[in-house]
Amino acid sequence: MHKHPLDRLDSRYKIGVIEGDADRIRKRIIPVLQLTTEGACHLDAPLVHKGLRDLEHQSKNGRFDLFFIENVANLVCPATFALGEHERIILVSVPEGSDKPAKSPTTFHSA
Repeated sequence: MHKHPLDRLDSRYKIGVIEGDADRIRKRIIPVLQLTTEGACHLDAPLVHKGLRDLEHQSKNGRFDLFFIENVANLVCPATFALGEHERIILVSVPEGSDKPAKSPTTFHSA
């Protein structure tokens, strides 16, 4: 059985996660906060900033070594909005189709 990437990192780093589907991550004992965009098609920097501060206050040790932000599944809108991130990474499921880079070039270029 393959380990989830967060399981591999969790033993070396203090990790925090903001995301839309928090149930999957909560099972891993990593501090996680589910953000609600209230109908918007993407996260924005003020929402992420508030979420990070809330998560740090909930966490036992405060600050994180690594902090992951999972934006909403839409690959078009999030590409043009800075969230204060240092790096952008895109994970794509093979069954979703190999046409994703052609359909969302701005998103893939920004990563």
